[in-house]
Amino acid sequence: MPELRSHKPGMLCFADLCASDLSAARGFYGELFGWSFDALRSADGRNAALALRDGKLVCAVAELMPAQRAQRLTARWTCHFAVTSAVEAAQRGADSGARLLAPPFSLGAAGELAVVADPFGAQFGLWQGNRRIGAEALGEPGALTWAELETHDIRAAGNFYGAIFGWSRQALKRGTESYTVFNAGDRGAAGMAHAQIEPARWTPWFEVADCDEAVQRAIQLGGQLVSAPRALPLVGRLAALRDPEGARFAVLGPAR
Repeated sequence: MPELRSHKPGMLCFADLCASDLSAARGFYGELFGWSFDALRSADGRNAALALRDGKLVCAVAELMPAQRAQRLTARWTCHFAVTSAVEAAQRGADSGARLLAPPFSLGAAGELAVVADPFGAQFGLWQGNRRIGAEALGEPGALTWAELETHDIRAAGNFYGAIFGWSRQALKRGTESYTVFNAGDRGAAGMAHAQIEPARWTPWFEVADCDEAVQRAIQLGGQLVSAPRALPLVGRLAALRDPEGARFAVLGPAR
């Protein structure tokens, strides 16, 4: 697929992983998704790396921050959404009850980033891209393809994200379960499912050539199965996993 040149505001545009063992995380995801890595230092001086698939940027990995280590926080993925102004989007979030985990800050010519927790605790990022748009590939093997919010109050969460991104909501059925698709204009931006969990969470989905094979490989590499592969009508075959440090993600492949 051709390299992406931009991301429409409100669309999933990137994901990053914070882990205590960066080398192990690179080994796990590199083997699972065929990623290569370009090492760098994060804006706050941590060891980090850009993850590439076929030479295209797909996401990033970094060490946990010292404060996160002190709090004994575990590894986690953060999904990022494109915005025209990180400052304005973060303010809309704060006005709607969000907690600013990282107020908007500049990453030089690359762009501007803010990290937010919604009123139910789900963490996500706001990316105002400049020279770096975010992911250069989406919806192909080894790349992000979707992001899903699990929360116990889908009505309030829907109102919150509508205020930040201008998302509309489309109610669907996923098997016997109710499901909400967030739309940015006429395009699906992300999904939302009801779950009795605290805090709420965003989970990135990665495209794979074969869901069942990816699950087997992840387990061989030390990952844990959260939910077994299952068919999603008109979507594909989905499974949820945790990496060796416990970071949650999903893999989506073609229907069998």
